[in-house]
Amino acid sequence: MFYDKIKGMNTSTTRSITYNGDRIEYELTIKRVKNMNMRITKDGVIHVSANAYVPDYRVDKFVIENMPFIERARYKIDALNAKRVDALQYVNGESLSILGIPVTLRLVEQDGKPHIGFDGKAILTMVVPRGTTFEAKHKLMQSYWRNLGEKVFVHWAKVVYQRYHKQGIDVPMPTIKQQRMKSRWGSCTPAKQLIKMNTRLLEGPQAYIEYVMIHEFAHFKYLDHSKNFHNLVAQFLPDWKARKKSLNVYFAHRP
Repeated sequence: MFYDKIKGMNTSTTRSITYNGDRIEYELTIKRVKNMNMRITKDGVIHVSANAYVPDYRVDKFVIENMPFIERARYKIDALNAKRVDALQYVNGESLSILGIPVTLRLVEQDGKPHIGFDGKAILTMVVPRGTTFEAKHKLMQSYWRNLGEKVFVHWAKVVYQRYHKQGIDVPMPTIKQQRMKSRWGSCTPAKQLIKMNTRLLEGPQAYIEYVMIHEFAHFKYLDHSKNFHNLVAQFLPDWKARKKSLNVYFAHRP
């Protein structure tokens, strides 16, 4: 193991630990450093550097001991992300994407209850009273995303659950929650039978949602990203690597 680390000097691997029932991932880089070091990047990813002499269990312990710091850092990152100016200004003709479909926003100002309707093809209609503030329009849009997520994410959870059981793989039907996350597309907490999905996934093609859901279900069997874990994902999605790459490229330049 030590010689493998020496050969892999200055390369990174993804490791995971369990903390308060949650699976926490971090990037470990083997370097010629005296002490273990940690940094949290602006995307919320945990990066740890250690020398080749430090056993993996000690690095895991180091991360666990620093979880209060990590949680504070991620809280600040999420707070800043939540305050960002939304890309939409909620005016006629703006463009957005819903489940990978290019959509044009149509704003209708008229009396009545505010609501949003999507024709499933190319037009998203937002109906609001005249003089409605940007904040009220934004709140209405966020409600639309939440309602869409409740339908789409639960649908894919049921589909993936059935696929696993058809293959004789015992996994629970999890509670599905959605959250805008900066550093992860999804997360799985086996102890709580819970899967969280990043609401941003609703902007992209459903093929990405399928991949993330299958990935998170696999964590009910394997907490880490071991060979067995990836073999299980590949059993359901032989093209998972291509989908993962496509997913990251798709969102790389989106606001």
